Amino acid sequence: MGNKGSRDHQYAWPETPTGPDLVDIWSDVLTRPIVYGGDDLTGFEQNLAAIMPK
Repeated sequence: MGNKGSRDHQYAWPETPTGPDLVDIWSDVLTRPIVYGGDDLTGFEQNLAAIMPK
């Protein structure tokens, strides 16, 4: 997995990872802080609706 010279990351859980679990993975992979936006998708849907063709 990955390109030659890159760091490979493997993660496994006995259950489905949560949003905060995935934020921790992305923060590790990207080597920068990632913020979890929460589970309320209302704001995301509104932003998406504003830019998507009708």
